[in-house]
Amino acid sequence: MKISSILIAVILVTSCAEQRPLEFDDKLKASEHSLLMFFAPDCPLCITFSKPINELHDSFPDVQFLAVLSGSHYSKAEVEHYFEQTGLKAELIMDPDYRIAKSFAASITPEFFLIDKEANILYQGLLDDRMESVGVYRKVWNNYFLKDALESNMYGRDIYPTRTDAIGCVLEY
Repeated sequence: MKISSILIAVILVTSCAEQRPLEFDDKLKASEHSLLMFFAPDCPLCITFSKPINELHDSFPDVQFLAVLSGSHYSKAEVEHYFEQTGLKAELIMDPDYRIAKSFAASITPEFFLIDKEANILYQGLLDDRMESVGVYRKVWNNYFLKDALESNMYGRDIYPTRTDAIGCVLEY
């Protein structure tokens, strides 16, 4: 009786958990590592960060760069305008029902995730330390968290820190 109750509880928890779309998991398996950028076309930081992300894209050709747009708030024209305006080289991934965002507990745009092909999070958070808070930029920044994580991963070193608190626009579910 006790074992069957536990089994039922496990089935219920598993069936209620947010599952990423299978196509997305298949996309992840195409590369040893992927960089996810949760973005919004009208988020000023997402526009600002497109240039350094493109530089990382060019520096780490073995990493798959994916721009995840969660929700269905933006028109196709708004999304196309963002990519034309920024020249972002990441592949667009639509997440209309927030399943991808929820599976990673993404809460900010832009928020970055370096993950392996099994969707294990190796790094989550900021691009760098140029922001003190929303709208407050540092004159000089010294920590390049995402680049350091990519380099550490490439050379088989431990990633530190593995998480920083992203600063930006709230990703509303």
